[in-house]
Amino acid sequence: MPSLLIFLLVLSLLVVVHEWGHFIVARLVGIRVEKFSIGFGPVLFGKKIGDTEYCFSLLPLGGFVKLAGENPDESTGAKWEFNSKSLMQKFAVVFAGPLMNALLAFVLFWLIFMVGQPTMTTKVGKVLPDSAAKAAGLLEGDRILAVNGVKISLWEELLDKLHNNSAPQMILTVERDAQAIEMPVSPKIQETRDLFGRPMKAAFLGIAPSSEMIHVKSGFFEAMKLAWDRLWFMTSAIF
Repeated sequence: MPSLLIFLLVLSLLVVVHEWGHFIVARLVGIRVEKFSIGFGPVLFGKKIGDTEYCFSLLPLGGFVKLAGENPDESTGAKWEFNSKSLMQKFAVVFAGPLMNALLAFVLFWLIFMVGQPTMTTKVGKVLPDSAAKAAGLLEGDRILAVNGVKISLWEELLDKLHNNSAPQMILTVERDAQAIEMPVSPKIQETRDLFGRPMKAAFLGIAPSSEMIHVKSGFFEAMKLAWDRLWFMTSAIF
């Protein structure tokens, strides 16, 4: 039950923000908004302010904005109707919904990066048998401090170095028993595919992270950049 309530709360937030985008731009270009409903079905309660009826409906599974003259069969040609507006104005109204969802995602990512989030460290939790890491002498409990002289502290940084490596050998700086050891490793280069299905070559060591986590916070402007990068990545992935 708590999971269902959280789902409905999140869905309602997304819908309200989405429909609010349609609503605001429709009003800006002079389209009359007849109804702004959170939920579908029979109206539980609502109030009419100006030309718009604001209401909560029985089924909390979405919501909608009803624009005057949106349905061609109901259009009378009045200047305040949706179908009386130019193509660019109609496009702006339609595009405003997903744009507001994107802006919401950006703000949420920004806050998450500033508040901080638990992130895996580079402590090795498991070394696979017959792997490049095993052959190089990596052990469970080792902490990888640097790759080819570049310092790292997070597991995602290690993965980034591996996935962008094409050299036959890498030099890992490993912490073991409070001592730093430089360890040459010859990763297995395998052909795989990226998120978009494009072929790529990536290096694999054959290790898995431990359960060790640290709380990583980002500054105001760094968090803004990270939020934009995440939003751009996810939007590109959708397309």
